[in-house]
Amino acid sequence: MKQATRILTVFMLVGVLAVLSYANSANKGDDPSITVSPSTLVLKAPVKSISVHSNLPYSLVNPDSVTLEGVAASSVAADDLGDMVAKFDVDAIAEVVEVGEQTLTLTCIFDGEEISIEDSIRVK
Repeated sequence: MKQATRILTVFMLVGVLAVLSYANSANKGDDPSITVSPSTLVLKAPVKSISVHSNLPYSLVNPDSVTLEGVAASSVAADDLGDMVAKFDVDAIAEVVEVGEQTLTLTCIFDGEEISIEDSIRVK
């Protein structure tokens, strides 16, 4: 039984690392970019937050300035690569989106200047 638990733990850890690696690799390149997760937002699902991964160095972002469609971030932190990740309350985002394909705009102060970056998601 202990052996099965160890194997399951290893597989879960590998899975978590794979997901983090995918989220971080989605934002490669020099131009500012974001990836909104989940890519399909089901409004009636029991999801509490939306994550936005970026390729912006966290140290150059004013965390208090981060918004998504005008909704202030509930938390802003650095990921394992030092890039900014922001979380937003689903209920607040649900008030500013419509069902269908949506382009969401993240706005923040980056390196002293306001920037806006877009990503598209599906809302159901």
